[in-house]
Amino acid sequence: MATIFLYAPTYKSGYEKLYKFVEESFDYERPTYDLFDSKTAGDYYAELLKTKRACIYSDILYPESESFLVGKVDKDAGKRPVYFYTSVPAVREFYLQPSVRLLPKSPVILQFNDEITDDTELTVKEIPENVVSHYKHLFMAAKVNYSLGGDFALGFFADKKLFGFAVFTKGLNTADIWETLFLHSDFLVPSKVDRLSKLLLYLLRSKEVAQLIRRHYFYVYSGLQTSVYTDKPVSMKYRGIFKKEESADPQPGKLVYSAQFTDHSIKECYNRWKNRKPL
Repeated sequence: MATIFLYAPTYKSGYEKLYKFVEESFDYERPTYDLFDSKTAGDYYAELLKTKRACIYSDILYPESESFLVGKVDKDAGKRPVYFYTSVPAVREFYLQPSVRLLPKSPVILQFNDEITDDTELTVKEIPENVVSHYKHLFMAAKVNYSLGGDFALGFFADKKLFGFAVFTKGLNTADIWETLFLHSDFLVPSKVDRLSKLLLYLLRSKEVAQLIRRHYFYVYSGLQTSVYTDKPVSMKYRGIFKKEESADPQPGKLVYSAQFTDHSIKECYNRWKNRKPL
């Protein structure tokens, strides 16, 4: 049975203020709804608690629902306390189930002689930071400072064998931090597959990767940005897939690249990589 959670605004035009940004930013079919009056909500809450599994928070004490009152949180001086009403029966035992998006502790790694073909199933999923840290020590160059972690990590798989990693951190962009997410690092396991590093960059611009990132950060980033430390004028790795940004105040030995997410699926990105077509 589903449980209802409700914390309705108790001030005038509460929902309108909460969704003002959405209303101004998007053109969509607006829903219709009745105005909610917190002054007369007592009877509605009481009926909801009697007939449904519900958890209701409010800064108003409703006598009609007092039999369901289980908690009170006192706030700072001058602010009203928050009351907690619930009809969910007390449960003294609970169980934790790991997220199905996370990897087991020992994922299967793509072997050096394994191939990636048109029949290979390419997938991407979230992976724990401790998994990434373990493989950074094994597969990243010793001169790279891999001690710093990230906010979020993705693993890339070929027929369920892990071959690539990407770590992201918000707030490190040189551009508008609300537009692009910073790609902290990306690296591969050793493989004979030609241009595998390019394939990883193609996949990073897929709609599946964009979806995973947006779900994690609860924000619609438009693309990625990363930094490359080299004395060369361009990065052979990112060239052609990411765009080099021209800085008004360039730093010697540092290049900045960015790329927008696409509407291409992982399979479509693979086909473009195979045929050397731009995204």
